[in-house]
Amino acid sequence: MGIRRGSWQTTLIALAVQLLRLGMAIKDFATSSDMSIHESSTPPAEAPLARLEQSLIDEYVRLHGHDPAKLTDLVAAEREALLKAASLYASCKLSEVETRSHYLHELHDAIGDVRKP
Repeated sequence: MGIRRGSWQTTLIALAVQLLRLGMAIKDFATSSDMSIHESSTPPAEAPLARLEQSLIDEYVRLHGHDPAKLTDLVAAEREALLKAASLYASCKLSEVETRSHYLHELHDAIGDVRKP
């Protein structure tokens, strides 16, 4: 009748792993940012998941046999195609993380409703 008994557990574990990775990336971002009040210039605003997005793009580039630091060595058309594909890959992964996060919150809310007397 749809989901096998072990299937939802596997999905939930995979979701938890993804959320832990996201949490670690956010924590790394927060701890690496210098938020000193004594700083004279204001650092530019950055999207909340920008570092994770950049990591996903770098991952895609590496998986396709290139060094992210040496993309300027590629022919412009090849570099542009690679970066477009990497951007799409990162966008899909971020959407997946967001969807799983919403799903986890829905599960948490549903379990909370069941547990309430």
